[in-house]
Amino acid sequence: MTTSIADEESRRLARLLLTLLRTANRSVRSVEQQMGVGSSGLGKVLNGTIRLQMGHIFLVLEALDMTPGQFFHLAYPGRQPAHAVSDQFLRERGMGPADPEIDAPEMETLVRRTVLRMMKEFLGREAAASMATSAAAAESEDSDLAQAAGGTARPSGPERR
Repeated sequence: MTTSIADEESRRLARLLLTLLRTANRSVRSVEQQMGVGSSGLGKVLNGTIRLQMGHIFLVLEALDMTPGQFFHLAYPGRQPAHAVSDQFLRERGMGPADPEIDAPEMETLVRRTVLRMMKEFLGREAAASMATSAAAAESEDSDLAQAAGGTARPSGPERR
């Protein structure tokens, strides 16, 4: 990241922090007092006169009762592809890939298999098979009703409202 890009990004993050403070009905001055920072010090940072540093971000986030993860997710929304270095870092520690890309149907299949396996372990095979058959019948019934109504199937389970 070149200096101009880094400066531009720092100003963008500072503006986001200022916007969050305003959204939370917090004045810069009240946060400065809470943080024990001199008068207008934080204001200069958030207005771009002084370059934003990580410490500033953490102090403002503490005043907002917001985690760094929440802030950076807001600053950089959407799923970011995993970086090769983070994948290597996790693999070296036996923690697997950082961000496996799993689509919704594949995730649903994995969850269903896991739940059925756990049901078999805890309830016994016959009870688990009976519950799986009941769940499949209910899902099929939802699909049939939706097709008869000319729509799509409603989700079954907790998503249904």
